[in-house]
Amino acid sequence: MIADPLAEELSLEFVRPGVSLLDPFCGAGRILLAGARNGANCVGVDVNPLASLLVQAKSANYSVLELEEFLCEIERSALPRASRGKNMDLGTERKVAWFSEDAIDEMEGILTIINSKARSKAITLLAGAVLSATAREVSYCRNDRWKLHRIPANRRVQHKPSAKAVFCRRFKVAISEIKYEPFVMGNCKAVVGDCKNLKASLEAANESGQFDVVFTSPPYGDSKTTVQYGGMSSICLSVISNINGLEHLRMSGKEIDTRCLGGRVSVAQESAPFMHDRFSVYWRGATSNSASLRVYQYLSDLEKACLEIAGQVRRHGQVIFVVARRRVGGWRLHLDCFVEDVLSKLKFELRLKYDRKIKRKLLPCKVQRFARLKSLRKHKGNTVPTMSREFILIFEKTN
Repeated sequence: MIADPLAEELSLEFVRPGVSLLDPFCGAGRILLAGARNGANCVGVDVNPLASLLVQAKSANYSVLELEEFLCEIERSALPRASRGKNMDLGTERKVAWFSEDAIDEMEGILTIINSKARSKAITLLAGAVLSATAREVSYCRNDRWKLHRIPANRRVQHKPSAKAVFCRRFKVAISEIKYEPFVMGNCKAVVGDCKNLKASLEAANESGQFDVVFTSPPYGDSKTTVQYGGMSSICLSVISNINGLEHLRMSGKEIDTRCLGGRVSVAQESAPFMHDRFSVYWRGATSNSASLRVYQYLSDLEKACLEIAGQVRRHGQVIFVVARRRVGGWRLHLDCFVEDVLSKLKFELRLKYDRKIKRKLLPCKVQRFARLKSLRKHKGNTVPTMSREFILIFEKTN
């Protein structure tokens, strides 16, 4: 996801108070919040219902006193006697356990307290966001990351964090952040929708006008080969969708991933040579295998998304893309060049393009290409560099 400092930097330079801003791949809303703090009226679209919840929670108006009273209620309450998840559906979509029985008991107890009385929308949103983070932390997910890799069996036996303690700690942090949050001059709204069908998604949310600025950072690859976007999200959603008022957020990981760019491979094997000829200038990998078909589908979907985006920008409006060059099958995917060529065909003029080193990079600079194959881990030459630079592209719609 785009770094907060870059979102703030670009918003200060290109977003003016009162303009309408669209982020069609909004994620947790970093770009939207940066634009709203600068006075823009911002709308975000994402396939993931969890992203929509996080944007709403970050942009809601809160009473700190109300939040502190709710936290005291949770802290002082003895969690209700739970039933090992029998009363609430906590992640039964998965074939293996992702929570200990104790974690299920405590999360069900927290849910019971939340639902014990009518809550304000602000409390519901923040409680949902914090419980989502709590579910991730107390799960068996390795290293608190978003990819669905479980910690080893011996560590699962020892993994006994208190869901109540985690929830209260995270809620306290949220309150402290809200107290010192910069004033938001603009508005912020998040829509669950598909960028490949952007117009319909916006119209369904009564957001059918054209925008002055489109500012976004699309995923750098399909969900299967990059972030497994839906996996951890679906586990969090299975917990928080038990909160009164958030029932509509439940969505399976498969459904989320399928809606992502390249999530549903419809490129036929026989059309691979044609697709290779078309896309080889951006990616020089194999002509036809499972990886190449996913790359072709991803680029095809991104092209559809760009076409939809173009239709939502008013004349002389700006489009800002932040992208990087990830490696697939040993070859760099030149996403910046692809976006540049697609938008130029749609009558957008590139006004500015520059690259910079990715700051505060979480992933190592090099990773094992065959990490799962133990026999090949020690072989020299099996490490590949990860993304190290990001590209900022600024376009203007010329007609």
